[in-house]
Amino acid sequence: MYTHDTMGMGHITRALKMIRAIKTAENSASITLITGSNTLSCHNIPETADVIKIPTVRLEHVAGTQVNKSVNGLPVSMVFKIREGILLETIKNLKPDFFFVDFSALGEGNELIKSLLYLKQSGKTIVCLALRDILWDKETLQKKWQSKNYTMVLETLYDKILVFGDKSVFDMAQEYGFSETISGKMVYLGYLVDATGKPPEKKNDRILICVGGGTDGFRLIDKILSSSGRDFIVVTGPYISAKDFEHLRKNYPAVRLIRDTKDLYSIMTESSCVISMLGYNTFCELLQCKVPAVIMPRVFPDKEQLLRAQVFHKQGLFEYIEDIQALDRESLEALISRAINNTRDRASMISAIDTEGIRKFSDFFGKAVHGIATE
Repeated sequence: MYTHDTMGMGHITRALKMIRAIKTAENSASITLITGSNTLSCHNIPETADVIKIPTVRLEHVAGTQVNKSVNGLPVSMVFKIREGILLETIKNLKPDFFFVDFSALGEGNELIKSLLYLKQSGKTIVCLALRDILWDKETLQKKWQSKNYTMVLETLYDKILVFGDKSVFDMAQEYGFSETISGKMVYLGYLVDATGKPPEKKNDRILICVGGGTDGFRLIDKILSSSGRDFIVVTGPYISAKDFEHLRKNYPAVRLIRDTKDLYSIMTESSCVISMLGYNTFCELLQCKVPAVIMPRVFPDKEQLLRAQVFHKQGLFEYIEDIQALDRESLEALISRAINNTRDRASMISAIDTEGIRKFSDFFGKAVHGIATE
């Protein structure tokens, strides 16, 4: 299994859910995760999975464009060459029955091309691309895919495309205009929502602010805290800079700040409301916890989160605001109040959404292992 992990924690989080699902289906499965994530300590890594850490490359925004940068001072082209070599040699030696690729079909910096061609030539590995359902807006996706010739890549180098989403809510193939060949390889499995734990005996009035990995969450946190005197708890994410964390600590001494937690579920379910961005994994956590939520989606460098917020606002699940710069005390209070006082049955609305992605992926893997065709 491969995750490029150049920004945030979403890819490694999904990969670990998939690994646990594989072990549920086949406890004897030998699993190796190859990842560029430098936040492994923030996750519960299954003891039965090996992890090969490739050199980290960070995706940064410079002058309005996205730029890959190494974290060890080496030229990024050299780092990609190292990563490419590790990937290829690992695959040659392991000779996997399955190769799961998260999100990036060619790998970051095209580092998977040689590995994919090797697997295609060997013909002994089932190669699967795992995707969240909402990638970008249609125009952005088509530009990105055309620039990397992804249509040809998916049609020729991948056996299955696993979509962790609900086709009845967002029909990925139709929305993005995929070819018939690609559409025929797609398997919709539902959202990767963990099983719901024991609900808290009592909720408090505290509001949780969470911003995923924290790469670009500081401005949002600062804006919210400066606009309201409510009782907040903030999970900043491990990628927040020391400077920004110290700013929050000094300017909002009454607010409890947590860099990262392995038990966001407990904090979220005990809160009266959640204010957050809407990356895929945060979305799954909100479905799991069924708490009132106000969404302030990231709108740069792409509109993935905004599109997700719009889709599920129509479903009645969330309040959201697109322009956080327009946020003031009055508008923030109105959003929070609408979310908390929403009388619609949130649990029933969520139950109408396919949240069985973990179980269905486990079933998919189990059937594939035993040679049973899965439609």
